[in-house]
Amino acid sequence: MGRPSAKQRKPYNLDAILDVAVRVFRERGYDGSTLDDVARAAGITKASIY
Repeated sequence: MGRPSAKQRKPYNLDAILDVAVRVFRERGYDGSTLDDVARAAGITKASIY
């Protein structure tokens, strides 16, 4: 199981990333969440968030 290819990934925008981050924070707590968790949940790389 690896990262999806560029053709398989959905386009993303700031609002979509924020929605994913809020979901991850609710599930794991703010202190228990990492940028890796958010990126993984969004199906993108951590570098893409930056």
